[in-house]
Amino acid sequence: MIFNNGDTRPGAKYSSVEEIVLPDANGRYTLGADKKYGPDRSVWSYSAPNPTDFYSVNISGIQRLPNGNTLICAGAPGIVFEVTPQKKVVWQYNLPAFGSRGGANARQVFRAYRFGPDFPGLKGKSLVAGKSLEESVR
Repeated sequence: MIFNNGDTRPGAKYSSVEEIVLPDANGRYTLGADKKYGPDRSVWSYSAPNPTDFYSVNISGIQRLPNGNTLICAGAPGIVFEVTPQKKVVWQYNLPAFGSRGGANARQVFRAYRFGPDFPGLKGKSLVAGKSLEESVR
């Protein structure tokens, strides 16, 4: 899967997530009749219903989850959300602005991962809801 920042798209800038088929067993893409190497399109993609609502110029990423959903980290605006294979957003978190500098960079997040409750690093930890992130940093 690839996070396509979409910075050089013709027309409006918007991001998308693209799932492509990897090369053949020899690590090669096939040469198409148009003399371009494949793949010529993705097998699954996500962009917002209004494409320009989802745009991150840099520091973004994706993670395919065990349940088939996709975790998307739009790093520049500081938004993390999960979508189903049918492209329905099931939850979204907008990071709060941190620090005293404010401005556009105050929400940036480099990467996000989703860990299930069976993750070894959580063994023996209490997973009871507590203060929100915003309350914890005040």
